[in-house]
Amino acid sequence: MHSVWNTTAMPKTLAEKHGYKGVEYGVQPDGPGKWKWVIYPQIRGGIAQKRGHVSGTREDAVAECKAAIEKAFQKRALR
Repeated sequence: MHSVWNTTAMPKTLAEKHGYKGVEYGVQPDGPGKWKWVIYPQIRGGIAQKRGHVSGTREDAVAECKAAIEKAFQKRALR
């Protein structure tokens, strides 16, 4: 079950510190051993906002977020 959370509440400094292939993203703790991540929309690049939750380490959350960015680029290439 996914909880609803406001991505605008994630500090912008997280996005400024983290980027992958020109796409900004944020990773934030969401309880013991749980993380939430968000890909910030990139209108020019055609990347939509996406978010998810991960159990594990921060590195697991970053890896899942980067995989989602890769998937978005692949979907865009197929158009």
